Amino acid sequence: MFTGIIKSVGKVENTGNPLLLKHDLDVSAGDSISVNGVCLTVNDEGAFDLMEETLSCTNLGDLQAGDMVNLEPALTLKDGLDGHLVAGHVDFAAEVLKAGDVLRISFPSDYGKFLALKGSVSVNGTSLTISGLSEEFFEVSLVDFTLKNTNLGDLKQGNKVNIEVDLIARYIQRMIEA
Repeated sequence: MFTGIIKSVGKVENTGNPLLLKHDLDVSAGDSISVNGVCLTVNDEGAFDLMEETLSCTNLGDLQAGDMVNLEPALTLKDGLDGHLVAGHVDFAAEVLKAGDVLRISFPSDYGKFLALKGSVSVNGTSLTISGLSEEFFEVSLVDFTLKNTNLGDLKQGNKVNIEVDLIARYIQRMIEA
């Protein structure tokens, strides 16, 4: 479990499987780390093994050496919950329609029920508040700190980002359907 508050930005050293990152986090084999919002386990060599499911529904398969990724260690019981509950289970990779201090991001129509104006969403692992919403896209506004301390400030139109909808909204929808 994560909060969506990015603690570090790492650099991709080697793409493929395993994924090798240069970072400043103190990690050990078996630790869970959010990499661009994807919950990954550190292997014995300090790299991250990727499953086919992970590659098919996230932007991790598109990474190139030198790309920057958002990193967050797993939440512990002594940590505060500064963002929102983020599982690290990415729902889909989406296209950035507009970049800058306001990100406009497309989403598949079947995920619209999980998005709400002023609700929470995770973009590349970053906990953000939805500031604009339509049938085809949502917007999030980024403060200077987020632009400077995550990889969101480097995004360009057409880039893919990992999206995880709000965990609580997901469970409420499941209860309604049941």
